[in-house]
Amino acid sequence: MPDSISRNKKTNADKTATNKKAANKTVNLAEIISRVMELSHDAIIGLTEDFRIAFWSKGAENKFGYTKSEIIDKSAEILFPEDRLSELKCEIEKVSAGGVLEGYETVRLHKSGKPIDVSISIAPLYCPNRTFNGAIAIYEDVSEKKELSNKLREYEKKCRDALEGGQFGIWDLDILNKKIFHFNNFENTLGYEDMDDRLESWVSLIHPDDLPEVARKFNNHLESKEEYVAEYRIRCKNNAYKWIRSKGRVSEFGPNGEPIRMIGTNEDITKERLIQQELKERYEQLELLKQEADSANNAKSLFLANMSHEIRTPMNAVISAIQLLSLGALSDEQKRYVDILKNSSENLVAIIDSILDISRLESGKIELHNEPFNLRETINSIFENFLISANTKGLEAGCYIDPDIDHEVIGDELRIRQILTNLLSNAVKFTDNGYISLRARLIESNHEEQKIEFSVKDTGIGIDEDYKPKIFQIFSQGDLSRKKKYMGAGLGLAIAKQLAELMNGDILFESEVGKGSTFYFTCPLKKERNLTGSEKSISEQIDANNQLEKRKTILCVEDNLLNQEIMESIILKGGYNYLAAYDGNEALEKLREKKVDLILMDIQMPGMNGYELTRIIRDMDNRYKNVPVIAMTAYAMHEDRDKCIQAGMDDYIAKPFDIDQLYAILDSYLGK
Repeated sequence: MPDSISRNKKTNADKTATNKKAANKTVNLAEIISRVMELSHDAIIGLTEDFRIAFWSKGAENKFGYTKSEIIDKSAEILFPEDRLSELKCEIEKVSAGGVLEGYETVRLHKSGKPIDVSISIAPLYCPNRTFNGAIAIYEDVSEKKELSNKLREYEKKCRDALEGGQFGIWDLDILNKKIFHFNNFENTLGYEDMDDRLESWVSLIHPDDLPEVARKFNNHLESKEEYVAEYRIRCKNNAYKWIRSKGRVSEFGPNGEPIRMIGTNEDITKERLIQQELKERYEQLELLKQEADSANNAKSLFLANMSHEIRTPMNAVISAIQLLSLGALSDEQKRYVDILKNSSENLVAIIDSILDISRLESGKIELHNEPFNLRETINSIFENFLISANTKGLEAGCYIDPDIDHEVIGDELRIRQILTNLLSNAVKFTDNGYISLRARLIESNHEEQKIEFSVKDTGIGIDEDYKPKIFQIFSQGDLSRKKKYMGAGLGLAIAKQLAELMNGDILFESEVGKGSTFYFTCPLKKERNLTGSEKSISEQIDANNQLEKRKTILCVEDNLLNQEIMESIILKGGYNYLAAYDGNEALEKLREKKVDLILMDIQMPGMNGYELTRIIRDMDNRYKNVPVIAMTAYAMHEDRDKCIQAGMDDYIAKPFDIDQLYAILDSYLGK
């Protein structure tokens, strides 16, 4: 008995151990399945027999947005849009009956309400007794595939629209069998309802004059020498010809590398060709008209030149006779008449000379005479002549020449004189009050050449906006309605502009009605280089620079730009360095930046006046406590002098002043 009992116990223990192992295997298998389902990117859902959610994978959570705690035990209809709830009933019926749903595409809802395109596969689950116990469902997101499919359809539609809208046809050539197939109804463009697919039929429609070039390009492409692009005429069904542009390439090769298939497009370019032909004809017409216009222009220039020469001959006699008359004993009335004749004849000669210049410029017969001359002397000579006419009208006049300009230059002095004289004469003519200034400024410079900007500024009537585009046109004048006060032939500026351009320069301007104008004439001038020894040595140049640095510097505080120009010329000629400031703030800035040995101080200025500025300077650091400050003012009363001295100034000079008097004051304070 004991042995029997012992054997039974052992047998039971073995059975228990076996059952535990089996249970462990079952548990492990279920865990593995669960882990696999969790690792899957697809949404895997377990459903009960009444289609409530019993299992919710990580993939389902990612795709639909619900966590397990939110959706477990909820009806599957939570995932269905309202218009798709009928699908749920069909799914339940089919799967409950043992059917399987595999890969059908529909729409399900994300937690946010966003529809998701999915592909669904559902299989039933059974109990051991084969009764229905739920289902397992796999939802694959096909949104990206749907989007790509829609984009592909949209792209295909655009391609079709482009082909149809652009009058394109597609062709496919079977090279071995010599057959060509046309798509996209290109035959409709030519009027054929059903085109023959034989290649020789298509070739027979090509215009005989174009066929050799088409064949050459086709054969060269097959030999990989060039791309196949051919333009040729082709006969339509109504026997008219249309132009087409054919493009193509080999798309398939045989086993030995020989081309066996080509694909390409045909484009109707008939309208394009017609436009090209029309443009060509118009261009030829324009070229003919241009030649006729040039011929007429040359004839006009020749006529003007001849007429001007013919007029000058009798004019010479008229002027000579007037000069002889003026030598005789004349009454006051007769002298007045002779003066009128003299002025009128001189004006007429000037007009004739201008007409000659215009005709020479237009015919290209004016040549520049580049010779050495001194630019400073030329400018001073022009300014002195102009100063007489300016003073006659009671105008202020100023001239400034940039000290950095090399004055020994090579150029056409006569033409530079002509341009500047014209600009200054216009400034005087159109200015009744105020001032006129002439400035020469260095823009660019190198060892061989320098570019100079001449500017003529006035405070005259200005130029109307409507007239500005025409100001350099021949025989063009501004508004002469005011009793024809400002007369002229309208040739001066046109000549000046063309002469400036002939010298590789230009003339520009800026102007405002009622406020005046500024004309800018720029031109390059070569520097004169005397290779025989007159050029300064390096040591001489260094010595000259050192001397310039040793010169005393005078700061001129003056708000009148014309007065600044005049003072600059006076101070530089006196052997001093010149520094300018428009107002008090600019003066203080210059004093902080530069070393100044003496200050010429205007009294009435915008912002702070000369008295206030002097007090500020005296309160600055020790550098300017003792710098001489000389007042320059139009106020000349004794009490004005006292007021300047009380403000901290050292001396006083009244405007207008004598230049020698100014030099004497400067020299006394600067120890020269």
